[in-house]
Amino acid sequence: VRAVISALPSSGGVSSERAAALSEFLQEGSGAKYMPQSFTVQGILVDMYDTFAADVETATRAEASANTKFEEYIAVKTVELKDMEAEKAKKEGEKAEAEVRL
Repeated sequence: VRAVISALPSSGGVSSERAAALSEFLQEGSGAKYMPQSFTVQGILVDMYDTFAADVETATRAEASANTKFEEYIAVKTVELKDMEAEKAKKEGEKAEAEVRL
C-alpha cells in the first residue's frame, strides 16, 4: 500500500483531505496488528438468524390464524348465500302465483 501511495504524483488528483486520510492510515497501520472480528461478526449473524427465525415463526402463525378465520367466514357466507337464493326463488314463485291470480 505504501508503494502505491508513494508512487502517486504529488500534484495529482488527490485532494488534501484525502491525502491526509491516507497518511493517517499509513501511520496507524504501521504498528497495528490485524485483529480478526470473525467472532463478533458470527455473533451478529447468529443474532440476526435467531431474530429472523422467530419473526418468521410468528408471522407464519399469524397467517395461519388469519387464514383459518377467513375460511370460516367464507363457509358461513356461502351457507347464507344458499339460504338467501332459496328464499329469493320461493318469493319469486309466490309473486308469479299472485300475478296469475290477478
